[in-house]
Amino acid sequence: MRESGGGIPHVVFWGMFLFLLCPRPQWVFSIFGFATSVTCALEVLPLWHPAWLTEIRKSVFGAALPGSGLSWQDFPPYVLEGVVGYLILMAVSRASTSA
Repeated sequence: MRESGGGIPHVVFWGMFLFLLCPRPQWVFSIFGFATSVTCALEVLPLWHPAWLTEIRKSVFGAALPGSGLSWQDFPPYVLEGVVGYLILMAVSRASTSA
């Protein structure tokens, strides 16, 4: 995979961060679904070429944020980590509820 792996901690980080903002066990699935969806949407962003975004991409910082290419091989790790993050957070939620 092309430079893959960066999205894996990214999905878990944002999922956990969102859960800290809204710590409701019944929302864990929605939170990780949202974090995974946004990460995948950001991966598709390089397909969009408006003039203002093309200018941003010319800078070093801009090329790092929206990217400049799309690799379908990046999606399975994002989805897998969304599922793993969901399972981890559900286990933690159950353990803290029963304790």
